[in-house]
Amino acid sequence: MPVMDGYEVVKHIRKAETETNTHVVIIALTASAFDEERAIILDSGCDDFILKPYKIFDIYMMLARHLQIDYTINQTDKTEIETNDLSQEDWSDILKDMPEKFLENKKNLLKC
Repeated sequence: MPVMDGYEVVKHIRKAETETNTHVVIIALTASAFDEERAIILDSGCDDFILKPYKIFDIYMMLARHLQIDYTINQTDKTEIETNDLSQEDWSDILKDMPEKFLENKKNLLKC
């Protein structure tokens, strides 16, 4: 059993933000499609959520929205991403090309 659930983790991250004057984007991953659960997720301090099952492309779109980044995916890559058929090497190639703003936010995420 984990030491704390996701809601408690969010609370700790939000508290740390007040001490560091930063904002960490938190996107919950959930299997619940109920409106009540969505409200609880957002009220807990999460910025957004993605419903399971999801496609990798959904995650890209969520990152683009919340980190204000823009990137171009050619049709071949988009098809691979939509089918979740990416190898570790593919991910490495994609992530190394992510914009600098994403990488800066990634560093903030790792500090928490």
